[in-house]
Amino acid sequence: ADSAFITGCVTAEDGSFILPGNNEKNHLLKVTYIGYQSLTLPCQLENDIRLQPDAQMLKEVTVTASRPLVERKNGAFVANVAGTPLSMLGSASDMIGHLPFVTGSDGNYTVIGRGKPDIYINGRKVRDTSELNQLQANEILSAEIVTTPGARYSSSVSSVIRLRTIRKRGQGLSANAYADYTQGHSAKSKQGASLNYRTGGLDIFIKGHFNESDTYSTSHTQLQLNTSSEWKSISDNVNRAHDANFNGEVGFNYEPDDHQSFGIRYVPKTGLGDQELYSQGETVMLRDGEEVDRLTSDAHGRKHTNWNHTVNGYYNGTFGKWNIDFNADYLYGRSGGGQKVDNNGETDASSDSEVKNRLYAAKLVITAPLGQGKLSFGTEETFTERHDIFKQSGFSNDADNRIKQSIASAFVDYSIELGQFDIMAGLRYEYQKTDYYESDIYKEEKSPAYHDLIPVAGIFYKKDVWNIGLSYRMKKHNPSYSMLSSTISYQSKYQYHNGNPELEPQKHNLFSLEGGWKWINASLYFNHVRNMYTTYAKPYDDTMHPGVVLWTMASIPNSYAYGGALVLSPKFG
Repeated sequence: ADSAFITGCVTAEDGSFILPGNNEKNHLLKVTYIGYQSLTLPCQLENDIRLQPDAQMLKEVTVTASRPLVERKNGAFVANVAGTPLSMLGSASDMIGHLPFVTGSDGNYTVIGRGKPDIYINGRKVRDTSELNQLQANEILSAEIVTTPGARYSSSVSSVIRLRTIRKRGQGLSANAYADYTQGHSAKSKQGASLNYRTGGLDIFIKGHFNESDTYSTSHTQLQLNTSSEWKSISDNVNRAHDANFNGEVGFNYEPDDHQSFGIRYVPKTGLGDQELYSQGETVMLRDGEEVDRLTSDAHGRKHTNWNHTVNGYYNGTFGKWNIDFNADYLYGRSGGGQKVDNNGETDASSDSEVKNRLYAAKLVITAPLGQGKLSFGTEETFTERHDIFKQSGFSNDADNRIKQSIASAFVDYSIELGQFDIMAGLRYEYQKTDYYESDIYKEEKSPAYHDLIPVAGIFYKKDVWNIGLSYRMKKHNPSYSMLSSTISYQSKYQYHNGNPELEPQKHNLFSLEGGWKWINASLYFNHVRNMYTTYAKPYDDTMHPGVVLWTMASIPNSYAYGGALVLSPKFG
């Protein structure tokens, strides 16, 4: 009689409902559903209710929102991709070079002042940058540029780009196809297609991607070498290359509920035919100012990539305020190639090479609340093996090198918000062991072990449209396999090249000062480096091979670099 509310419920999917209550009293039942007329009727033990559609039509509603292209969050720069011009830039590979403080293209990127970044897609590390050709920019929600990575990242990482994709919705089968063509002096093309089947929390996918490119470059080089005589070479070269390859991907993602997800993906990759490399040029050699040789060279190189196989598995789960993030990778690949060089119409050098690679990697990160902040800790392990076999026609020596490397790490990160300030600090312990073999003979003097502590710290302030941050990170950079190789390769009749198996890891002490106001963001950095790698020229053999230069590598005990960058992202209209 007084219209008081007693109890209520929501129907099941089939419309059935149960209301608890005292059946001896008279009650009214009120039923409402969006798009239908509400209905009030006597409540009985059994109810069969039919609602009538509501014919009222609403006027069109327009919701307008605006946010900056670049934002500063938690000590990182966040570029909003979805709904901005960045989403129109083709593939992720094309788009990344347009992110703030990032330069480069085609998988070769640099964060200004920090070097080459690690790239992640939805928390998974990208180990083959050709994968970025398959991801379209309009599938990306945001890109986060981390200029001071925490201790959870490898000691060799000085910057990180984290891509977050738009979560696909809907059930059933969907398909996507794309094609891209670029014409400059030479042409590049990409084509791909994918199929997805989604049901419940399961997403099954299969993808294929083809890539073909031509490259062209010219070079003019002058080199002077002082030995028993003064040698000077002047070279002009035209270089061309053609490459084509295929990437596939098949796997699944599964989300049993809103707090857990896991998945597996398998990626096969191979070259479509040989990668062809051509170089034509002329070199003039002067000895004490007099011309002693004039070469017209024609070099042809080829490289064939056999099937490479990559498998990745991941799990992410949230239990209360705790989060577990686990990733594991396996990679195996083989490639081979050869080179033939003609000077003045006669074959001067030829060589063949074969390379095998293998990688195992796993990473576990656990995040939990601690006090008013957040604590992250975990472990990371990486095991790699590379086997190089090199055979040549007599200009140097054959080589059979095998390098095994094991890296095991433990780390802890802590971050806390104190009013307008974000403070973060972390420490990483890293053990690294390298085993070097020549013709299956272990070389102890070239097989070092290292124990390192890698600290990181930062403080960031943000208020209204202002932000500023100061950070420090130590970075350890290991020499690449090619830098450690003792193989002497042939570049020309008067230029050879090799690495240095005794190179030690670099140590970087990187200080950063970053700030911004509205659409203006700036970054300053200072980097002190121990054991900086450098390439230099020295006589190969002044007696048997006069005038021949050997390009090799060494370490500079101390060096430093400093610089800055400014990013402006105003919006008009």
